[in-house]
Amino acid sequence: MKNHRGIVAVCLALTALAVGFFATRRAPAPPSPVATKPAGAPARPMVQIVAGHIEAQQTVAVDIAKPGTIDGFFADVGQNVSEGQLIARLATSVTADAAANAFLSAQARKTALQSEIEQARLEAVKAKADARRASDQVAQARKVFEREQKLNEIGATPKRTLDRARDDFEAARSESDRIEEFWRQSDNRAGALEDQLRDANAALDAAAKQDAESRANLAAVEIHSPVAGIVVERKAQIGQKTGPEEGKAAFRIAVSLDRLRVVFSMESLPSPGVKLGQDVLITIPGLEIAPIRAEVSTVAGTDAVADFKSPSPAILAGMPCSVSIQLK
Repeated sequence: MKNHRGIVAVCLALTALAVGFFATRRAPAPPSPVATKPAGAPARPMVQIVAGHIEAQQTVAVDIAKPGTIDGFFADVGQNVSEGQLIARLATSVTADAAANAFLSAQARKTALQSEIEQARLEAVKAKADARRASDQVAQARKVFEREQKLNEIGATPKRTLDRARDDFEAARSESDRIEEFWRQSDNRAGALEDQLRDANAALDAAAKQDAESRANLAAVEIHSPVAGIVVERKAQIGQKTGPEEGKAAFRIAVSLDRLRVVFSMESLPSPGVKLGQDVLITIPGLEIAPIRAEVSTVAGTDAVADFKSPSPAILAGMPCSVSIQLK
């Protein structure tokens, strides 16, 4: 009986110890949360900068198809030109210059002859009037001399009076002969000048025809700008032969200068580079203007083109620039 009570007491003591252990034991600390990326969150875009250059969206090629040799240029790259402005000339225009000089010389010769003829005619008219007066004076002096001669024959007048009348008559006749000769020379000179004028008129007509033909040819050897704009390229050189192939696109002139584009290479960009319609930002060194937004319009191989409207007339074709591109 006593042993049974001891076993019960031991069991109760073990039960109390077990209950105290579980009651006093701490629950384990929960694990620390692990930071995870929310599902569907976009990756941060990467910006890359490449070099580019400005071009005009619209250009006009000027060909020099006429066979010849380039003699001179009258427009340089970067220069504004107006429609119809002379920009180049071929060496054959020297012939046109010679023809123009020949025409001007023939015209000056005609003008000079006309002036000389007018003067010669005035001299001839004056000489003719003088010759008539001299002839009248000779006739009057003859009458006096003949009268004095008759009077002297009958002893009515002294010899010295007859001699004086003879001297006056001979002097008047000599002066009349001189004036009449001058009149004939003046008249002959006027006639000769008129013959020269006819020859000069024929020469002037020939020179005018040659000049007109040369001017017509000159229109072909003078190269004029077909549009107003700015010269952005000139491939031809002084002394270069021209023709349908050699003179192709000798000049390139940009028009609509407010519509520009940037050309840049994608070789340094990770694939796939840029896409059509994507926006890029253009920064032009040396110009204090905000970055310009441009839209990619062409992707060809490793090159791309983005179009934009120019915010400033200071932006010109050929300028270098930086292109900022967002890559996803």
